[in-house]
Amino acid sequence: SFSVLKLDRPWAETPFMLQGFRVRTAEDLRLLTEYCGHVYVDASNPRELPAGLRGERVALDEHGEVL
Repeated sequence: SFSVLKLDRPWAETPFMLQGFRVRTAEDLRLLTEYCGHVYVDASNPRELPAGLRGERVALDEHGEVL
């Protein structure tokens, strides 16, 4: 899992209840890809990030894999 800190749109335009949350499930990833073109993640603990998300802007598929 990893933390999303900021979206590419206002939080109020999404189903996410809180500003900043942990992505833990495939459904979390599905919703992110449905509502957002990109997000900003907490990279302070790079081991929590999916492979390839280490200081670069990348796109994820619906499974959280780097495209």
